[in-house]
Amino acid sequence: MNAITTTRAALFAVTLAASALSGIASAAASNSQLPDVSVSGDAVALHVTAAVRDVVGNTSPEITVTNRAGEVTLGGWARNANDVSKASSVAATVPGVKQVYAAGVHLWSSRAGF
Repeated sequence: MNAITTTRAALFAVTLAASALSGIASAAASNSQLPDVSVSGDAVALHVTAAVRDVVGNTSPEITVTNRAGEVTLGGWARNANDVSKASSVAATVPGVKQVYAAGVHLWSSRAGF
């Protein structure tokens, strides 16, 4: 199994787990006796990474994601500000994310000398 296949399998597993947790969270909202659901830091980072990849696709594949207690930081490189905006917006929708910081994302330039 190569690294890409392993990563895809891990992201798929996280997506399935997040979907299951989402269903439990929905049930909890309708039944106050069910416990609150939280997602671990690594799972949140993987899920945000998958969501960002879905939104920006191959235009900005070098956006990185780190998570610390629900505070997600986007870093790396993006082709344009629109990709950064889309990545930030989708990251904020992932369960377990409390805050998104994107100041660490740098934009590529097509001008010589940069």
